Amino acid sequence: TLDPIRRELGYRRDQIAILVGNESHTITVISTVVAFFPEMSEDELAEQPKMEIDDELIDFGSVTTGDTLRAEFTLRNSGKMPLSLQKIEPNCTCTIVTVDTQELQPGESAILYATFLTAGRNGRQYKIITLHTNDPLAPIRNLTIKALLSD
Repeated sequence: TLDPIRRELGYRRDQIAILVGNESHTITVISTVVAFFPEMSEDELAEQPKMEIDDELIDFGSVTTGDTLRAEFTLRNSGKMPLSLQKIEPNCTCTIVTVDTQELQPGESAILYATFLTAGRNGRQYKIITLHTNDPLAPIRNLTIKALLSD
């Protein structure tokens, strides 16, 4: 169940049980919950937070399986209001993410640190880190770590 008070943004997977006669059936619902922003004028948008990212893709090229890959992404608020990182969601438990701060004042930058643990993985890998923010023009941004793993 989505709790709008807690702002459960991001990937959601829920199951719904339906009783038909004497038989119970389960339906799986998969969705991505995003923040809603009302329509704004150009003047209103100019006063909002705005996230900029130096590089949204870091490609490590060919790497030996078992290596630990460390990436740094620079996030910047070029807007006029504080930018809030409301949720940071890696697509794999093999990717550990930390960030200097969850809120950037206008003009401030922060480093998002991502560690990709490659043990047990082979082949082309794409690890996506989804950022949910209060930037009304781009409330969701994806950062990507790419590598070709081999023994």
